[in-house]
Amino acid sequence: MKLGPLATLFVNQQDSDNGAYEYEVRSAGFSGLTVAYHFNDKLGLGTGLQFASYRTGQPFTGTQPRELTQISQYLMVPLHLHVNSDPSSTAMGYFYFGPEFHFNTGADIKFNDIGLDDQAKEDFERLRQSLVVGAGMGAGVGINVGSLITIFAGVVIGGTFTDLYTDEAKEAIAISNSNPDKNYAPYSTEGFSVDIKTGERTTTFIPKAGGELGVKVKLFQ
Repeated sequence: MKLGPLATLFVNQQDSDNGAYEYEVRSAGFSGLTVAYHFNDKLGLGTGLQFASYRTGQPFTGTQPRELTQISQYLMVPLHLHVNSDPSSTAMGYFYFGPEFHFNTGADIKFNDIGLDDQAKEDFERLRQSLVVGAGMGAGVGINVGSLITIFAGVVIGGTFTDLYTDEAKEAIAISNSNPDKNYAPYSTEGFSVDIKTGERTTTFIPKAGGELGVKVKLFQ
């Protein structure tokens, strides 16, 4: 079982090139349960369930300045290869890496810290892919308390490499940006940029970095 704080961004190249927007890191976090099977004392394979909340901030400095915060919530299922030093020592180092599968469980967007109403929130959630694939890794130190319990702390980094948004949502965003006088609800186009020449929007990624703290219990040897 583990939990930890994260710093996250929703990164899109077209937003980065738009001078009206600035990215701001937002505090996020995760918690969950991991189960690992070790082939030997130093190598194993693990999975589990983690509840993750990712956030990003985009202060908009255009004609109507406002603070925009996007929130995406996921049930994340990792598939990590685990490597550790001698587990019989009082302190041991550990490292893991591998793919991570994020299943969308909710989304929100806030303007100046004011969230959407229930209907608008439901509509905004339709912008998101139901599954986003990424990868992550972590490393740290564990302290063995007896033969069955290990308390550990470390750092984690990773991110997603498939698009945060659906193709339908990106198309609606592109149309709305090219026709600013029209309203293509329920898709909010606030805080999005598209390529003027092609009318397309590039992939949005979520890099993350943070820490973890947890307790590991050895179920059998």
